[in-house]
Formats: sequence, structure tokens, C-alpha cells
Amino acid sequence: METANHPSVVIIGSGLGGLLCGALLAREGCRVTILEKAPEAGGCLQTFRRYGIPFETGFHTLGGFYPGSPMQRLLRSVGAWDAVAPHIMPLDADGFDEVHLHGRCYRLPTGKDRFTAALAGYFPEEKAQIEAYMDEVYRLCDLIPLFDLRMPDPNRPVHPDLSGRSVKQFIESYVHNPELRELLAWNNTLYGGDLFTPDFVAALVTKMYVEGTVRLRDGSRCLADALQQAVVSHGGQVLTQREAVRIEADRQAVSAVRTQDGKCFQADWYISALHPADTVRLLPEGAFPAAYRNRLTGLRNSYSLFTLFLVLKPDTMPYFNRNIYHYTGDSSVWEAGDYTPDDFPRGLMVMTPPMAGDNRFARKMIVHCIMRQDSVKAWQDSVHGARPEAYERFKADCTARIFATLRSIFPEIDAAVMHHFAATPLTLQHYLSLADAAVYGTVHDYRQLYASFLSVRTKISNLLLTGQSVKLHGICGVPATAVETCGAITGLDVLLRHIANDSINHTA
Repeated sequence: METANHPSVVIIGSGLGGLLCGALLAREGCRVTILEKAPEAGGCLQTFRRYGIPFETGFHTLGGFYPGSPMQRLLRSVGAWDAVAPHIMPLDADGFDEVHLHGRCYRLPTGKDRFTAALAGYFPEEKAQIEAYMDEVYRLCDLIPLFDLRMPDPNRPVHPDLSGRSVKQFIESYVHNPELRELLAWNNTLYGGDLFTPDFVAALVTKMYVEGTVRLRDGSRCLADALQQAVVSHGGQVLTQREAVRIEADRQAVSAVRTQDGKCFQADWYISALHPADTVRLLPEGAFPAAYRNRLTGLRNSYSLFTLFLVLKPDTMPYFNRNIYHYTGDSSVWEAGDYTPDDFPRGLMVMTPPMAGDNRFARKMIVHCIMRQDSVKAWQDSVHGARPEAYERFKADCTARIFATLRSIFPEIDAAVMHHFAATPLTLQHYLSLADAAVYGTVHDYRQLYASFLSVRTKISNLLLTGQSVKLHGICGVPATAVETCGAITGLDVLLRHIANDSINHTA
């Protein structure tokens, strides 16, 4: 099937990872087909409308969209940047994030020097330690070449400095003030952070957001559309409502992917952008060695979310161009997921996503709260649209508790709300097909680093992996993994050189 060194590729899944792989490979001349089970491509980039207002399903705040960033270079390389750029709205440079911790409010500005100076202003006795900590954050990021689209050393795939401590240990090794230690972990809900998350995961996310945090007007749908158009413009195709139900393979190679409608898709290469455990379930029993199969199906998943969506009355609540992280009472940033039924939620992430046009006043608000999957386990087998009354009471109780906390931040919230509705982990599982409703894919443990960070290559020669559960999740990790996955087909050095040349040509 390979023609003039331009192989054919079938990709299962059209989230950010699948679409980026498709766009990059189509740009390289590969004949790309993306199979998506949902009616629309995009995965967590999808948006939906309620009461005429667009809401994002997953990507609300994006780091790493500063000038010359890896994400900008990637999107320019595949021809998607110009379609996304008009939607970009940078957050307030004087405080892209606002953190409410133990009754105090902290504003975190954009840029390493300003960010460091702000923290030193809050904790002057720790100025030297804060500076050293931020220098180490940036140094750790430099040790991961693909994060900046640089060629990694093939003889040292993982730098030894990246495997020895957790985020919490990292922070505590630099600063001493207990509240500063928590403040430096303010954004751990962006990377599924817990007491065992490796230090470099937090470093990557922190750097991306400190360097440049944006929102997308009218939601992340524009990014999905731009990438889908990039695939098509380079000769590929994105087929929706084509659920892959079986991967035909033996231990040597994949021969085809079969879809629910009975179609068969064959190619030289196959990429699964699904959760690794879902990939295993599509394969014949003996396609992978037992130990490898058990490794993929035994990965630990991150927590999920309870999300409250608010439609606001016109001209009632001023738009705030920052995210608010609010930790209730004496709750620690490390304990937001340790709630009980009586003290949920222990933390909120609040935002007012922008819409096209005048944004002096907010038209919507999204509130995220960490929720463990066991909170909704009793209704796991119920059917969406016909869940029992007890489940609806649970949602109503969680919603009331969130409103009670919101009133402490926005006393005017009740008068400003026109409509509200909520999503639980079961909602996410139904609409986004997230394995175990894990919003951040699999979790990583510094004590077993190699067990949770997967190679993009599988034990089958022409089957590759990509997506948030392979290495790192979100806008931080998925693009770098997509580049590595595509590089396994095109040659990583070739691909990175083409991306660099495209960036040079664009700015020339």
C-alpha cells in the first residue's frame, strides 16, 4: 500500500492527539484516514450549546500559546494557525490566575520574571528560594527536548534528573513557608496532581501557563475545526460516526480496522489515540504478550470532575479575564479530592469563557470541582437520560453546595444566573467516551516512572499509540506525544526539521 514513500495511515480517535497526528502526517504526504465514533470530531475540543450559549467540554484555558511557542509552530506547520489566531484571547497579564488559599488572595502575573517577583512580594523572606525554584522549573523543561520541538538524544530518552522526586518534594526542597508551598502547587488540578506526581509534570504545566495563557472565543471548537480542515486540505479524510470495533492483528502486524457499520480500513500504519486499555480491548486476545497487555490495562486513571455550567443574565456580571482557584476553609491544594459527602467541594476552579464580540460582561461561567469516580459508582450501570431519582438528588445536592461556595466569592451570583446545569463523571463518560471518566488520562508516579510513561511504539510493529494517556495529557503533553508518534513513521529528525522550516518560512 505504501506509495512513493508516502504510507497510508489509519488513526482511531479524533481528539487533539488524533487530529494533530493526522494533520502532521497528511502534511508529510501520508494518506490519512481518521475514524471517529462521535457525530463530530474533536474529542475534548468539542463544544455544545445550551440556551444558545456555546460551552466547552474540556479545553477551557490553554497554556503555551505565546509567540514562537511550540504549539504555535505546530499549528503553523500544518496550516491551522491562521484559523485559530482570531479566536485567541490572552488572559490578564497582571494576573492570569487568582488563588484563594486559607482566606488570602494571590494574583499570579504572566512571564517568569514578573511571576517570580509577585511571589517574592507575597513572601519576601523566601525571595532567593523562589528565584531558585523557578530557575529549576525552567531547567527541568529544557531536559525534555520534545516539549520545545527539539530532537531528543536517542541514547538518553529520559534524563536522570527527571525521575527522582514528586512535585511536593520538589517544592518543599526549595521553599519553607507552608502557605507558599501550597501556592506553588495551585494549578495541580490542571495535571491531575497528587502526592506522587513527578516534578517535571508540574514544571512543564507551570512554564506553559506562566509564559502565556489564553482562552478561545466561543470555545475550543475552532481548534478542532482548524485541525480537521488541515487534514482534509492535505489530502486526508476524517470520518465521523465510524466507531472502531475491532483491530485485526497478530503479534507481527495489524492488517485492518473494522468499524461498527461493517467497513474495513487497511493501511501501512495504524495509530490508536484511545486510552491504552481501550486499544487492548479492540485487539485479539493474543496480539500482545500477556505482560505488556497487563501493563496497558493496569494503568491507574486520574480523577474526574463535577462541572457546573451557568448561563448569566446580560449585563449583570463583569467579565473577569483570569481563572480563579478557590480552596475552601483550611483545605489544602493536595486535599481537594479527599472530600466527604459533607464537605464537598474542597476546591473550585472558576472561569468566565469569552464569546465573540463585546466581553465587558460575562455571559457564562464554568465551575470545575474534582470528583472521584467512586462518588457516582452506585449509578455506573444506569442509562444516560433515564438515571434514577437518587442520582438526580445527588447532582442537585452537589450543585447547591457549589452555589454556597460561589456566594462567598460572588455575593451577586444568584441574581446573575439565568440558567444552570451540571455534569458528573458519568456525563463525561457518556459524551466524551473518557475511559473511567478520567479527565487527565492516566496518572504518573515518580516511584514507578517507566511503568506509567509508555512508548508510542507497541509490541506490534505497525501499531502506534498517541493521546493523553501515553505520556502527558492536555495542551502540554498531547502535542509532544503526537510529534513523537508521527516521527515513528516519518523519522523524527525529518519531521522536526520540516516543522522548523515551516516556522522560518512563515516569519521570513
